[in-house]
Amino acid sequence: MDRVEVALGRVGGEVPPPARTRPDRYYRLLVDVYEHGRHGLPAAQFAPLGRALGYDARGLGGFFVGTRAPLRRGDERVVLTAEGHRLVEEYLRGVGP
Repeated sequence: MDRVEVALGRVGGEVPPPARTRPDRYYRLLVDVYEHGRHGLPAAQFAPLGRALGYDARGLGGFFVGTRAPLRRGDERVVLTAEGHRLVEEYLRGVGP
C-alpha cells in the first residue's frame, strides 16, 4: 500500500513523506518469530524474546495493534500476520530499512 501511495504521489507531483524507519531490533524480533515456523511460538516465550532485545511490555504490545500489525496472538501462540511476513521478507532480502 505504501508503494502505491508513493507512486501516486509521484504522478501527482507530490513529494512522498519520508519512510518510517524502525530499529533493527524490531525486525530481529519479527525474524525470531518467523524462525519458529508457520505456527509461531508459544505466547509465554514471546516476552522473554522481546526483553532480550530491549523491549518492555508496553513496547511489545505495539506489535499487535493497528490495521497493519505484524503479529497476532491466538490460541496461546504468537504468529506473524501477512504484514509481518512482508516485513520479514523485505528485511531478509535487504530491501527494507
